[in-house]
Amino acid sequence: MRVKKKLIIPIIILAIILGMAITTITIFGNKNLKGNDSIKEDWVKIYSKYLEDIANGKDRKIFLSESKLYDDPLLVVYGNIENSMGKSFHISIYALENDKVINPANYGYGCSNSECDIKFMYDVEHEEYNYYYYSKFEESYTYKTLDSLIIEFETQNDEELPKNPNYIMYKYSTNPEASFYSDKIYVIDTGMELKEFTYKKDSKYIKKQFESLVRSYKNNKELGSKYSDKIKEELKKINQEDSSNSEEVPAIENNNFKVGTYTLKYGKYKACFNGSNCREFTLNSDGTAIFDGAKKYFRVEDYNFGQGVEEALYPAIVFSDTEGGNSGPNIYTPYVSTPDCLMTDGEIECVNYIGQ
Repeated sequence: MRVKKKLIIPIIILAIILGMAITTITIFGNKNLKGNDSIKEDWVKIYSKYLEDIANGKDRKIFLSESKLYDDPLLVVYGNIENSMGKSFHISIYALENDKVINPANYGYGCSNSECDIKFMYDVEHEEYNYYYYSKFEESYTYKTLDSLIIEFETQNDEELPKNPNYIMYKYSTNPEASFYSDKIYVIDTGMELKEFTYKKDSKYIKKQFESLVRSYKNNKELGSKYSDKIKEELKKINQEDSSNSEEVPAIENNNFKVGTYTLKYGKYKACFNGSNCREFTLNSDGTAIFDGAKKYFRVEDYNFGQGVEEALYPAIVFSDTEGGNSGPNIYTPYVSTPDCLMTDGEIECVNYIGQ
């Protein structure tokens, strides 16, 4: 009997060990198989490799930005280009989809008569920090987030928009001489020196510079935290200015309205052709309007700017002589626009907000 017990115990132990081994192999085998389906290459390696042979990158600046449209950061390549036509400002935005670099937006702006730049700013309305494409033309300022540039580019090229129903497009155009409204009502410049490097076609240089850029990368909220005291002071000044001007310009509650994904304001607008031949119109919160002194009505609806040749439907402001009546000749949209215009009627008239 003792011999049997001695034999039985090792057999039982061996069976337990074998069982555990089989279970372990099964568990880890399944885990590895599942992992193989969801392996994701690191975005740092993908971008670093892509930068080694990027097109048109010479002497342009490179930085990383958080995006609401993509899980991984955006790679932004921008800068001034000099040629026989003068100075132009170019922005190329890259993102990752399924471990591949895509190029969802490219812009070239003629900035010979205006100032163009990328700035890190605080959005007062949405209470968040963001990178903005910024331009100043005469006394008008335009600010667009990088995500806004992507959406605008894809809209203009009839591509499918990113599926993010909670995303709001942030694009502002302001005139600092319009009443007490100024660019500070919308955004405040932090004055931050962008963490970036200048591109050179040298793999060792790129690897070193990009690794340094990655180490310094932070999301917008964390990056902006060091400017919180400055922003509070600026907001305090704005609130004081608002209070001092409240008697001259009464505040309008719920002063915003939507045209598609854009947020516009009720108030006065100026529409100009070639910087002259201007006329003004006022949009009221009750749907009425004044256009060159004549009473009108306005509404927001999709309008085909393709002139019957092709379909180019965009949300637009449509004027009519009667409420809900036939639309007149003046129709404006923020979807078909230029850097210095808040809206256009199809790239002919340039429309900007001038005050309440």
